Amino acid sequence: MLQPSRIEDETGDEVRLRTPFLYVEARGDSQILLSGTARHHLVRTPSGWAIRQKLIDLLNAARALPAIQLFI
Repeated sequence: MLQPSRIEDETGDEVRLRTPFLYVEARGDSQILLSGTARHHLVRTPSGWAIRQKLIDLLNAARALPAIQLFI
């Protein structure tokens, strides 16, 4: 079971989040399953929170992958 987003660090106007995810892609009879972690560094702005940095770590990518797109 995947855990929800977790705050790794928090200061007055900045927050760093860690969010685990699963990526599944099916094409015909083949399937790719990858687990990963999204890390977001958020900063407070006058209009709300903004993403300063976003990192994606794929945890079990054992080989070079075709171009994939992750929408998180």
